[in-house]
Amino acid sequence: MKAETYFDKEQDAEYLFRMGGPYWHMYTPGTYTETIFIETEDFIFCMNLIAQAAIRFPDVEIYTFEIMNNHLHLIVSGKEDACRHMFDMIKEKLNRYLRNKGRQLNLSRFKCSLTLITDLKMLRNEIVYVNRNGYVARHDCTPYTYPWGAGAAIFNTITKLIPTTRYSELTVRQKRDICKSKDIDLPENLMVYGGVILPSSYCALHKTEKLFRDPHHYFNMLSKNWEAYSETAKRLGETIIITDEEMYGAMSAISAKEFGNKHLRLLSPENKLELARRMKTEYNAAPKQIRNILKLDQTVIEELFGKFA
Repeated sequence: MKAETYFDKEQDAEYLFRMGGPYWHMYTPGTYTETIFIETEDFIFCMNLIAQAAIRFPDVEIYTFEIMNNHLHLIVSGKEDACRHMFDMIKEKLNRYLRNKGRQLNLSRFKCSLTLITDLKMLRNEIVYVNRNGYVARHDCTPYTYPWGAGAAIFNTITKLIPTTRYSELTVRQKRDICKSKDIDLPENLMVYGGVILPSSYCALHKTEKLFRDPHHYFNMLSKNWEAYSETAKRLGETIIITDEEMYGAMSAISAKEFGNKHLRLLSPENKLELARRMKTEYNAAPKQIRNILKLDQTVIEELFGKFA
């Protein structure tokens, strides 16, 4: 069998894009200040809540999603009204869950925004942006180990080795614990692991993968420098999350251009303070990240952030 060429793979992806849609980036504000998901139990609840919402709204396809500690990102396709109704269900059940835990959060700012995705290039970028969010926010994760979303399952054959259990094999008590409700009528062929309905059971991950030429194409996009997704972050009203490695590279480039020295450890105290200021104001760097990269004393960091308070 003749191997597909680059052109063939692009044509296949374009055809798949045209046959679907409309596509949306559904998200809640990343600037939402209250932490919603604190404990593992909270993230598990939201994972299963998104599964239930996907099943209740079969006309909305989920291509990927990620749960952050105070907001959500989903890439979906379907009619706009159906997408908004699905989010309404998510918000309603989330609010009830939090009340039952005795947490009276004000979710008035936890609103659904929908950005229309107009072409294949944009769809790829939005998928990668969403899947990038979780692991860059947690230094203990890779793109394939952030547990709270669908990104870890994309082009990851290892997930097929997980010892899963069919929903039909669970006891009534286990089903109620997953659904946090007496309404446990879900498809029997859903696969469950660790009390979580796996995204591969209800997300269109096979289509997500076909939107990229191959695993190399997807991983290369996932590994792009952060600048590639800064415009997406600005459009969504979010601050791009930059890993320590990416931040070090950005500061080294600035240092080489402005101070004639790319080695940050050799900079003068004055130059380090200038970089620290730029990291804070232009890149929204946290105190710990500034301290780690520039090797500044804690007292200097505290003084610097005091000036921006």
